[in-house]
Amino acid sequence: MNLYTRLINKDHPLPPDYVPENLTDIGIPFDAPCGDPKRLLEIRTAHAALMLIQAAQRESLILTGISVVYGAFSACVQTDLKYINAYSSVSHCGLVLFAILMMNQTACTGAVLQMLSHGLMTALFFALIGMIYGRTHTRDVRELSGLMKIMPFLAVCYVIAGLANLGLPGLSGFIAEMTIFTGSFQHPDTFHRVWTVIACSSIVITAVYILRLVGKILYGTCTNKHHLTLSDATWDERTAVIILIACVAALGMAPWWISGMIGDSVLPITDLFTI
Repeated sequence: MNLYTRLINKDHPLPPDYVPENLTDIGIPFDAPCGDPKRLLEIRTAHAALMLIQAAQRESLILTGISVVYGAFSACVQTDLKYINAYSSVSHCGLVLFAILMMNQTACTGAVLQMLSHGLMTALFFALIGMIYGRTHTRDVRELSGLMKIMPFLAVCYVIAGLANLGLPGLSGFIAEMTIFTGSFQHPDTFHRVWTVIACSSIVITAVYILRLVGKILYGTCTNKHHLTLSDATWDERTAVIILIACVAALGMAPWWISGMIGDSVLPITDLFTI
């Protein structure tokens, strides 16, 4: 009793950095900075909370990894340009969540880069699809054969957008995906690395449907005589498309102007997840 009285007595306060032996810091709640007493939990409770967080992270990684591959596979069987772009977005957005769940600075930087890259590529894709549909009145890949001979500017720009989508070096998709996978491989355990390899396989699947589409546009033979009379892009359409392609190329060839800023911005957030 005398010891207890001494501990709580105002004349004998505890040291400011005193931590009872049965308490530990596991990093929750996440809005409390490191060293804040709010992050302290009883050891058994902390262990249970840690197991719960890790289980939730693993389950979420499995679901997002599946969505990345599922979106890419689904795009392979589509014949509508809009559906191909939509399922490609499912794969890319799943990759963003996959990177965030890795909870480290490099992967989260890649997630933000992927958001920027995907936004630019999606804008470019839908602009080109709209221009093509406005002339041909169809989005069916099977009816767009030989587009390169009819509308060379739009066809070449669509090919560039497709190459950015599959992660060609020098374009924004490559930088974003490589940053994500580099950050993901920083986890030394087998679970994270296996699912990173599975997510990486989406690049190969993406190449399948993009190159199949490019082959149709470049090397196909026009089967609709009406398409032979169509005109290429107007000057204002060319201007809009060139600006978007320039942004995609700028992010791919000179990423350091924004990746450093993003990395510094996400660091305080990833530190909150440090356990």
